[in-house]
Amino acid sequence: MLFRIRSKVRNKIDSIKNTDNEKLLKEKIYWQNVYRDILTSAKISTINAFANSIAMENAMHLSIPPNISILEDSIDIQETLKSEILNVLRNSEDTQIIRSLYRISTEEDKNQFAQRILHFLLKIKPRLENIDEFEKKALELTEIDNKKYNDTYNNIYNHSIELINDNFKSGSYITKCKNKISVLLQKIDLIKNKEKIKELQAEDYEYIRIALSDVCVAKLGNTKHDEFRALLEDLKIFSNDIFNYVNILYNEENYKAVIKFIKEAYNHIEKIKSNIGIYSHEDMMYKAIEALENDKISKEIRDNISALILDEAQDTSILQFDFINLIVFGKRNIGDNTKTDKKLMIVGDRKQSIYRFRNADVNAFTNIQENFSDYVRYLKDNYRSNSMLIDFFNDFFKRTVFIDDDINYKNEDDLDYNKKTNDKAVSLLIFNNNIEDENIHLYTDDKTELEAYAIAEYIKNNYSNDYKNTVILLQTFKRLDKYLKALSDYKIPYYIDGGNKFYSREEIVLIKTFLEYLILRDHAKLPELLRSELFDIDISNLSDFLFSLYIKGLDIKDYFPKMIYNENNYEEIEKIAKSKSYCNQLIKAKEILNNIESKIPMMNAPDVIETICIDTNFYNYLMTMNDAEISYANIEKLKKIANDFENQTGNNIYDFVLNLKNTNDNEPYSAIPKLSVESVKIMTIHKSKGLEFNNVFAAGMGNYIKPTLSDFDFIEDSSFIKLPVKNRYY
Repeated sequence: MLFRIRSKVRNKIDSIKNTDNEKLLKEKIYWQNVYRDILTSAKISTINAFANSIAMENAMHLSIPPNISILEDSIDIQETLKSEILNVLRNSEDTQIIRSLYRISTEEDKNQFAQRILHFLLKIKPRLENIDEFEKKALELTEIDNKKYNDTYNNIYNHSIELINDNFKSGSYITKCKNKISVLLQKIDLIKNKEKIKELQAEDYEYIRIALSDVCVAKLGNTKHDEFRALLEDLKIFSNDIFNYVNILYNEENYKAVIKFIKEAYNHIEKIKSNIGIYSHEDMMYKAIEALENDKISKEIRDNISALILDEAQDTSILQFDFINLIVFGKRNIGDNTKTDKKLMIVGDRKQSIYRFRNADVNAFTNIQENFSDYVRYLKDNYRSNSMLIDFFNDFFKRTVFIDDDINYKNEDDLDYNKKTNDKAVSLLIFNNNIEDENIHLYTDDKTELEAYAIAEYIKNNYSNDYKNTVILLQTFKRLDKYLKALSDYKIPYYIDGGNKFYSREEIVLIKTFLEYLILRDHAKLPELLRSELFDIDISNLSDFLFSLYIKGLDIKDYFPKMIYNENNYEEIEKIAKSKSYCNQLIKAKEILNNIESKIPMMNAPDVIETICIDTNFYNYLMTMNDAEISYANIEKLKKIANDFENQTGNNIYDFVLNLKNTNDNEPYSAIPKLSVESVKIMTIHKSKGLEFNNVFAAGMGNYIKPTLSDFDFIEDSSFIKLPVKNRYY
């Protein structure tokens, strides 16, 4: 980026030839000064990297040890901290409550629980001043105000009676809504007194919970009775509120146990991080801020900075803005009268705020605009899109996005089109969920398939001569196969661009499992391996065989591997195998395994991967799948990763498999061309940022995507606590 900027400025200077034109001469001198004073010594960096460099340059003053590790950059460190969280769980007074609430029994359960807690602890630290503040705010949310509770209860009761007694409205949907409300009214007296909710019997609590849930999701279809609809919508809001109140009151002790455990885990993890020199990006930001609050250090740093440009400011956190303020203004908190001798440019677009899951706060960007309102310039002119598209998105953000996000929409947020056209630019393909027969339910896969074929048909009928300028955007690639099948059936060439979770792809997971068994001698992987598509053992037969071994105290690791560790066990297992009607399946699987084991000792990693795929006929299996091209290309990519690892590091296959086992899943899929012709592009919405297409299909917009690891989320201004405590009688 910096090289491109320098190049553009040099070209600008060179374009102004020697001339007597005073205006042009001034412009040339201006750009020469910009290049000399700013660009020759300019640096480009992320905010985190800039903060890290300041912190490390002042490590002694900040008491930072010399050999620190950044938490987010190391899988090993994350695994260590997850183990420490499980240690806290084992030693906690509330361990039985926590294990029961979150159903922690298997190793996988433990790992997922520890991952969620670690994610939450990293997220909560910059939001509140300290863990005591979190505890205070969380406990406040368990204290339900009497007046608020009574008002909500009375509103539910009064609205319910009014709707039930409205005999002038009729229709199947209205009748069903009244029935749901009647069910709630039968036992609503049980929650009239909030002090009595803790004493509810389990079956009564479950009854109330289900009745409230049913009212919350009641549908009216296409009824024209607007008054009835308005009353029902209000009732649904009140029912949702009382549902949360009842859940908190009934499970209050469980909530308190979870809050207490989170505090214990936080304090322990912070102690471990301090002892062994682990810092998160947020920790380093705090350290950089601490350095800049020292007058001597601040002067030394600020004297070397004359101008700062902050891009993508809408995705900046409050803590990061504090850091920027200290660099530019010399203090964290600024107002509209704050002065500086630095040049500051902040560029951002509230409509592109996409990193709130990393604590980015679009309101921090808005506050900066308000502080320096006299200096704000809005870039509203759009020369790229036609008028219908601009009108649609202005309205969409104003009436939907910003309302849901509780962001005040301003006239300046509107884009202006350059030229009015009558060309159609936006079409909405909507699948109505209000099916008359409520026994018919379209699941997400069904709706995705219908949508995929509708899009494919539309593209075939309207854009068959313009495939290269057509793109399908998906939220995730979870149901990618549905779209590929539809495009293939309509004989539409396509090209898949990107998509993360490479290491979670089925074909990659299977090969990783096989490598861990072969190279790391992880015999615990055998059952998973034998159940996979790599082997032709019927799952029910394998389960029967494993059970037969279990009741005899035997293990398949003494049968399938080429090297026999226990002759007696092997002979006994062999007798059991021969007694089974599916013996040939077991023998064939053992032969394949042993044959591969014999071949690999002198092979490098790419050759081992190729041998696995050929000897198990895995390539043939993949060719039967809808997304065969992706699977095959991903395996080729894995072989390239293996080859690069061995060539660049000089390490062997054992090190490669260890590295593979601990790799973060941020790697994108391999990009796949479908046929060597102009084709429709398929990519995630995130991948498309900054690209331009004539014909865009934003697919799957009706599918709600649950945020990853959101079940421990705690938002400071939330009306209800968000911890996912299960019902206490489970």
